[in-house]
Amino acid sequence: MAEAVASFSPTAPKASVDKAAAMMVPEQAGPFTEQYAKSTVELTQHNVTAQAATLSAGVEALGPSAASVAVILRVPRTRPVSRRAARFLPCAWRWPSAATTGWCST
Repeated sequence: MAEAVASFSPTAPKASVDKAAAMMVPEQAGPFTEQYAKSTVELTQHNVTAQAATLSAGVEALGPSAASVAVILRVPRTRPVSRRAARFLPCAWRWPSAATTGWCST
């Protein structure tokens, strides 16, 4: 469930929230879905993609009907570079006698 909550795709913004909500009890799924929908508006506008992967997880029993869960995720996020920002990229080149750095046009 942690991976579903932390993952996001602008082409299907509700896919991961629906997957996570399906694993929740109904009384928690509704408020979670509403909160998640509000927070994904900006991610969709900026075309951000996030894909979570579980690195480690642990469960500690607190009693017969309660437990504590900890999950460590790796969540790389990507966002397309705008055409204007990608037009000039930093580069380095070496002349026969000296090193020079500057901006290269793509």
